[in-house]
Amino acid sequence: MNKEKALEKLLKCRANIISDAIAVEIALDWTIRLYFFPKTNHRASAFHALILDSQSFGFDKKISLFENIGYFKRLKHYAKIKQALRSIQRFRNAVAHWSYYEIKKNKEEIVLHRVDYTKEIVLNARTVAEFLTDVNFVVKAFGFPNSQDNWEF
Repeated sequence: MNKEKALEKLLKCRANIISDAIAVEIALDWTIRLYFFPKTNHRASAFHALILDSQSFGFDKKISLFENIGYFKRLKHYAKIKQALRSIQRFRNAVAHWSYYEIKKNKEEIVLHRVDYTKEIVLNARTVAEFLTDVNFVVKAFGFPNSQDNWEF
């Protein structure tokens, strides 16, 4: 894979990963909202708009809230949901914010690095498939359909 093809693949991959992470965040928003407000009303809408959709209440805080509500801790697949949410968050953040990348020779993979090169994440068919498995598991666990057609690296 040459540098131009790698960049094109990286941009498409970033778009799909961010889109899927947004779908997961929306499912999480509704799950939290329904916990606090099982019926739709003015307060439920205000909670969603003023709290869950606010810039100061990001994905990390939503996951933390989910992790700290006892009701959710009693769900059958709570541990797997929690792990999948954190995995999706880490993958999404790396893909969205880490701009340094390299192509591994003779391999169909792209390695993203933090600016200080202290961490890296590999984008390849396996890591993308794991990400999609987590996404589909979480949205299904929250009662939503799969976020989009499965795409490939």
